[in-house]
Amino acid sequence: MDKFHGIIIQESLRDPSVLRNVTILGTKQGKDWKLLVVSVPDSRMDSVLELVKSNLRTDEGISYYAHFYSNDRLILVFPDRVFHIKPNKETWKPVVDYGLSMGIPKEQPEFFPNSFEDESF
Repeated sequence: MDKFHGIIIQESLRDPSVLRNVTILGTKQGKDWKLLVVSVPDSRMDSVLELVKSNLRTDEGISYYAHFYSNDRLILVFPDRVFHIKPNKETWKPVVDYGLSMGIPKEQPEFFPNSFEDESF
């Protein structure tokens, strides 16, 4: 079965029940956030993308995003837009520009990991 892995900041979700639709593979705790590494079967990816997109917070002037990847695909999810690109950084400019226009700090749009080989959990 084909699958995607993804990175979601738990606090970015208005409704944490969205997480019932993914398998949590690992977590990383920060000072004010919890990063979740998740897995989603390819067959459920479209519905999970829509759930995440419709539940990303945009309050307090903060815009959040999540990203999902396989070895040859990278999907970036913002509250009002989804980008399907390649893991190759040369394809990222439209997404980075969009994220910056949404107030995401310049140092954040790294989209890492973005392939199964890059994972370290």
